[in-house]
Amino acid sequence: MENKRPGIVYPANITPHATGIAAWTDGELARIIRSGVDNHGRRQLPVMPWPGYQKMTSGDAMALVAFLRSLPAVDHEVPENVTPGNRA
Repeated sequence: MENKRPGIVYPANITPHATGIAAWTDGELARIIRSGVDNHGRRQLPVMPWPGYQKMTSGDAMALVAFLRSLPAVDHEVPENVTPGNRA
């Protein structure tokens, strides 16, 4: 039987705006990049490609954080994900 409502995962705002990563510390950002664990201790879905970044050096992770901080801030409140079986 085909599931007509498989759920929806919305991508995060990873710009340095208050609706994005502005409140995150550099360490928290490096942690989620390398381990997939957010600043609240929650594991992220594999659509966040953290398994491919697990062996990234701390220096490389911090370079990626610096890049994210250099992006233009975008005011965009991301909706909550929709769990399977529910309507968006």
